[in-house]
Amino acid sequence: MNPDELHAARLRWKKVKEIFHEALRREPAERDVFVERSCDGDTHLRIEVESLLISFNDAETFLEEPILVKSSGREPHWQFENNELISHYRIVEPLGAGGMAEVYLAVDEKLHRKVALKVLSSEMLKIGDRLRRFKREALAVSALNHPNILTIFEFDSVNGINLLASEYVKGQTLRETLRDGSLELSDALDIAIQVVSALQTAHSAGVVHRDIKPENIMIRDDGYVKVLDFGLAKLTGDMRLRETANGHAQAFSQPGLIMGTATYMSPEQARSSSIDSRTDIFSFGIMLYEMLTGCVPFSGESTADIIAAVIQTEPVSVTSHTSAVPEEYDRIISKCLAKDRNDRYQTATELLADLKESAKSFGRKDEQPNSSEEDQLSQPPPSIVSPRATNPISKYFVGATLIGITIILGLIALLWYLNRTGLQ
Repeated sequence: MNPDELHAARLRWKKVKEIFHEALRREPAERDVFVERSCDGDTHLRIEVESLLISFNDAETFLEEPILVKSSGREPHWQFENNELISHYRIVEPLGAGGMAEVYLAVDEKLHRKVALKVLSSEMLKIGDRLRRFKREALAVSALNHPNILTIFEFDSVNGINLLASEYVKGQTLRETLRDGSLELSDALDIAIQVVSALQTAHSAGVVHRDIKPENIMIRDDGYVKVLDFGLAKLTGDMRLRETANGHAQAFSQPGLIMGTATYMSPEQARSSSIDSRTDIFSFGIMLYEMLTGCVPFSGESTADIIAAVIQTEPVSVTSHTSAVPEEYDRIISKCLAKDRNDRYQTATELLADLKESAKSFGRKDEQPNSSEEDQLSQPPPSIVSPRATNPISKYFVGATLIGITIILGLIALLWYLNRTGLQ
């Protein structure tokens, strides 16, 4: 974009923002007339303003509340107490609560393993759509089988209690990891490759996550990444057909309803347009940008400003933030963040290939092509594993072994010499 085009774009964005904020000051019934008059026949201008207004309606409430947050100083009213039995799950302790569910650490007394038990909040039972979303999460994720996707064990309804049992992941979220700022390039690449590998499997199965963000990425203590919370997942293609055949056909989001988190949403989400797997690629691009720079590419003072930036502005390049990142990543991220989805990576497979190719430049060893999921789970990725996982004793053991071999060889040589000279 040349300076004249950039100047024109900034002026247009300023006008969009002025009309948008002025429209918010008016009663909803007056907004249409005001916007039509202010845009003065400019169809594209009106579309941009109305897109912001549509997005703003839902984003101000739903989007800013994460589905699962850690308990704050003000404890929520938990439905269940420690040691209480729900079906065959015994509650150990609460883990967190969000807008639609409570999550507990529990023990499966049938299989004797720890699980994360997600229980739909009692307040949400009054809202039928929440229950459908809950069931849909179970359906979507249980169909996926990948080491980087949270494993769902069971969905059940017991005495009016709707619960989802999944594997318990011990570790920390990517959001917690990013509190100290950007990551080393090798660490960011390890996480990125695992996340995109998970998306590749989900998209192949017809599942679009729709809420890829650091809060939904868990890094296990051994370095493995788990993609969490398919609570906003959208079914596409064959998966939707299978759902219909099973009698669960239910539109997951109504026309005009925005799902996702504002900072990480795609332009099509912000406009309430139809979405597909390329939406996850855009959200991933934002997350990769944040891992490499410590900041997000689209920001603003309010949710509306963020949404407007997602739709309108081009982010500053990664390399302008840090010289530690090669220019290759400007290209990769720019392709992920293309406003027109036809200009993005069209599949997670294509994106994954580029990430792995770029990783070779930094000496990162990818998984063996014939390795099984069990093999992948048994060995953590090389560069994000905790330093404590590498045993320093092994270095001394190798050194001591070499010294011992040298002494033995020396003794053998001495005995041979004494025997030859007859001094033995």
